[in-house]
Amino acid sequence: MNNDTRVKTILILAANPASTSRLRLDEEVREIEEGLRRANKREQFKLEQKWAVRQRDFYRAILDYQPQIVHFSGHGTGEDGIVLENDIGQVELLSAAELGSMFKLFALESVECVVLNACYSKTQAEEISRSVNYVIGTNRIIGDRCAVTLATAFYDALAAGKNIPFAFELGCSRLVGLKEHQTPILLINQSIAPIPKKTRKRIFISYKRNVEPDEPVALQVYKELSQHHDVFIDQKMLVGTHWIDYIETKICQADFFIVFFSAWSVHSEIVEWEIRKAYELAQIQGGNYRHPDRLAPEVTLTQMLTGSVDPKLVKDRLVIVGTKTPSLHPGFYTPYTALPDQPARTSPALIHAQVASHIISVVLDGRLQIQYLSETIEIIWIYTVALMGSVLASQVQDPLRLKLLQGIAVFSVVGIGFGLFQLGVWMPIVSLVSVLIISGTYVKIYVHIKFKFNVIWLNNKLFKNLIR
Repeated sequence: MNNDTRVKTILILAANPASTSRLRLDEEVREIEEGLRRANKREQFKLEQKWAVRQRDFYRAILDYQPQIVHFSGHGTGEDGIVLENDIGQVELLSAAELGSMFKLFALESVECVVLNACYSKTQAEEISRSVNYVIGTNRIIGDRCAVTLATAFYDALAAGKNIPFAFELGCSRLVGLKEHQTPILLINQSIAPIPKKTRKRIFISYKRNVEPDEPVALQVYKELSQHHDVFIDQKMLVGTHWIDYIETKICQADFFIVFFSAWSVHSEIVEWEIRKAYELAQIQGGNYRHPDRLAPEVTLTQMLTGSVDPKLVKDRLVIVGTKTPSLHPGFYTPYTALPDQPARTSPALIHAQVASHIISVVLDGRLQIQYLSETIEIIWIYTVALMGSVLASQVQDPLRLKLLQGIAVFSVVGIGFGLFQLGVWMPIVSLVSVLIISGTYVKIYVHIKFKFNVIWLNNKLFKNLIR
């Protein structure tokens, strides 16, 4: 809903030189005027018109009326520009570069939106959109009937208090039956455009509930971040929602985890659980698998065939075609199959996408591709560490000294594993540490039992000698 109550001037500039095909410009203007007159918010708009426009008439009218919306009706010639009239009513072109330079100045004064209701006006629209907030153009020929229909619905919506993107979409919806709904284009200047979904981040905020200053500060941060990102804060939850599963899902989906530490939160079991869960999921997600929800956009074949997919999703991108139907292939287990919001197995198509994504990251981002030790080398590592743990347990009798040496050994194994991981090599650290501790423990138990057995044997032998 548009809450701006200022009176906005709509300036219509029309040109239809004698040597060009006749357009129903008068009908277009009449429909716009009638729509504004009957609208609920008609007092917020003022309509001005200028006909048979020449180049100097074009900028003079904008200077005179200081419009917020400039609407051009007429012919377009693509790269050459829009068609105006000269002093004798013949064709005179106004190029994209001239329009861009002109509206760069007018955008600083009053112009917020430019509508180029002419054929092949995309080039001019792109040039103007460098400085004007909203520009509407066309990417091909647009017939008279479509041009009138688009303009009528667009201004009907504006006069009803809707914003420009809504008004544009309404206009396009009126062209669906005419098979022309993809002809108009709306360009939004990047300085006012909302952050695209792909650059919006998902943020989870963890804090101590119902205490100050934790909750007020968390809510203020939530309010500010929510303007540009998708932020979750545990405030309202529907009755019957399973809290643990719900919070775990939100943490899993988050790109960033923000926690507010205070004298209260460090003793909060809920905050502690959220931090622990975030850490556990980070350990999983830090591996070679991307989270399926953030791997890549997915569309159906029907959407592709009907042309309802944004071309930007496939232009200069790797497109993987596959199926996720379990009946064709049950899928594979991955680190994400344990998550409550993911299927039990991952489809081969997504595995293929994972592999492709990592290869691209290696080339473009310099990301290390994780490599694995061969089974033979892993076995040698495990036997070596087991031998080291056994030797320490059998040779060191002092318990404190043994624990110190075992700690040094564990630290060394973890350090080596971490160093290899920085080089892109994965080593089974948990297995090695477990083997080190278990082998030492078993040897220590064996030595202890053997010692007890020898003591008993010696006692029995001494007892027998005494009897004799």
